[in-house]
This record gives sequence, C-alpha cells and structure tokens, in this order.
Amino acid sequence: MTRWLAAALVVLSAVAVTATPSFASQASTDTEHFTNMVESDVVPDCNGNGPYTETFVSSGVMHTTQLAGGLGFHFTVTAVGTDTLVPSDPSLPTFTGHFTFWEGDNISQKTDIETFTQSEILRGTDGSTLRFTIVLQTAAAPNGHVVSFAHSNCVQR
Repeated sequence: MTRWLAAALVVLSAVAVTATPSFASQASTDTEHFTNMVESDVVPDCNGNGPYTETFVSSGVMHTTQLAGGLGFHFTVTAVGTDTLVPSDPSLPTFTGHFTFWEGDNISQKTDIETFTQSEILRGTDGSTLRFTIVLQTAAAPNGHVVSFAHSNCVQR
C-alpha cells in the first residue's frame, strides 16, 4: 500500500506543478474529474504475508489554483474508491473494501505545505478486517527549514 501511495504522491505533485504556468498574469483555476482510474501494485498485508496483488479503482476531483503573478499555488485532490488485495497463496484471504484519500499542496513565497491522508477498511474472505490509515505533512520555509511528520497504521484482525 505504501508503494502505491508514494507513486501517487509523485504523480499528483507533478500534475500540480505543471498544471498552470508559474508566471500567470491573472489568477487561474482548473478542475478535473476522474472516474474509474485503475492502479495496481504488489504488496504484503499488514502482517507481512503475501505477496498480494492490490488493485485500486478510484474516482475523484483535482483542483488547481494559480495566483496572479505566480505569487502562490494551491492544489487538492480528493478520491474515493475500492481496493482489492488478491494473494498469490490461495490459503490466504482475499481482501476487498473502500478507501478515501485527500492531498493538498499550498505554495507561496513564504511557505510550501503539503498534506496527505488516506483511510481504508477491507474485509477478508476469512472474516478478518484490515484497517489502514496514513497521514503525511511537510512544511518548508524559504530559509530551507523543513518540518515534516508521517504516521501510518495498519491493523489486521
């Protein structure tokens, strides 16, 4: 799950940076909706079992605002969808359920703040439950000072 998250952050950040020109003379906004976007990866479960083929199917919206004169930039993406984990070992359970994630980037001449949250609950074919949450935030000041934290939790019962 974390490999997918890292890849999504890289892709979403690249979209945010390239979505509008940095020296726009007027403020500009762009909103894009996406439906049934499929992402797949190979991951272990919370207990290190697997490998599992994980498939996300998501729908959501991305919104970008570029302030006049390139003085600031705001980007958000919100998505919901389904997540399925299919094990390569047939004796392990298959997990299915829902997820939600949100990312926001706020860039100005004074700060660069990025936040990401994700939550999912999956049910196993054996009756078990997998709960996964993650919160990431990074704040950078013009002097190069960076404050960041990451918290994740994966519980399987």
